[in-house]
Amino acid sequence: MLDKGKELDWFHSGEIILLTVIAAIGLVYFIVWELGQDHPLVDLSPFKGLNLNAGVIAISIGYGLFFGSLVIMPLWLQTQLAYTATEAGKVMVPVGIFAILLSLIIGKILPKVEARKVTSAAFMGFAIVFFLRSRFNTEVDTYTLLIPTLTLGAAMSMFFIPLTSIILSGQPPEKIPAASGLSNFVRIMCGGM
Repeated sequence: MLDKGKELDWFHSGEIILLTVIAAIGLVYFIVWELGQDHPLVDLSPFKGLNLNAGVIAISIGYGLFFGSLVIMPLWLQTQLAYTATEAGKVMVPVGIFAILLSLIIGKILPKVEARKVTSAAFMGFAIVFFLRSRFNTEVDTYTLLIPTLTLGAAMSMFFIPLTSIILSGQPPEKIPAASGLSNFVRIMCGGM
């Protein structure tokens, strides 16, 4: 469905509607089946915790925003500003470098600061980045492009580590692998969408 959506004009296509209905019915059947089993293939019981639910929603939205910006920005630079792929990559590099460097600091201060506050700061950083980028036009210079890119790197450093901490908090030790796997599955699925 997701692969054919663009080709078939999404929900204007009977095939896409049919595939969506089949997927929804399959998901409901899967959930009911798994909840009714003594030894389920996929343990959905960690979703009983509020931290996991809130954390999975937040990490899915944030990852979708982040991943979307990583796809759209270089594409816009190449198609609208005539940047080469290398030049567009150089504009995007600070996201990774800044995120890696600041992640070390965030990892050290996280035990002393509430994870929800750090995550909220990350979402504020996302908002600032997207506000700044919304004001771009085809006359934008490279240095102006780098300011939101550095801010996005800082926001990313405050995003994954605290949210993973929130998601796994409150889970009994034997449920941590299941909770981690479920949150990663949902995050990657939302990023793919």
